[in-house]
Amino acid sequence: MMEYMLYRSSDSRVTVGEEIGHITNYLEIQKIRCGDRLKLRFDIDRDLTSFHIPPMLLLPFVENSIKHGVSTSSAQAHVSITLSGKDGRLVFTITNSRPKRQPKESEPGVGLQNVKKRLTLLFNRNYTLDIRDTAEQYKITLAIPLNNASDGQ
Repeated sequence: MMEYMLYRSSDSRVTVGEEIGHITNYLEIQKIRCGDRLKLRFDIDRDLTSFHIPPMLLLPFVENSIKHGVSTSSAQAHVSITLSGKDGRLVFTITNSRPKRQPKESEPGVGLQNVKKRLTLLFNRNYTLDIRDTAEQYKITLAIPLNNASDGQ
């Protein structure tokens, strides 16, 4: 994980496969830390692995799902991640349960604001970020343009 963060995060693009590998490593550590109370579902369209995306683009969403949906509770928690392609776009969806006693936040935190700024810098307005925040779960869907390895982007 450290090698990816130190040496690949400065690249302009990595393959979706590399990003998935990094997220998988992160989630393996979290499963060890959280034990049986973390239920994880990770569905990936393997046809997307050769496409390119900016590095460390998806990890902040995964980290937030663990931080706000799992780490703050001793109860059973779930995180569900789906990565698919649709209409020339990569669609990343992550849903996490919310602890019962955690109040719903009224406005996004600094991390989410920084991610939104980065998305705007990277894609201008050519992305969508849908956030659904309820008392039971938090769901984010991000759609960005797909770039093939042969695109040179």
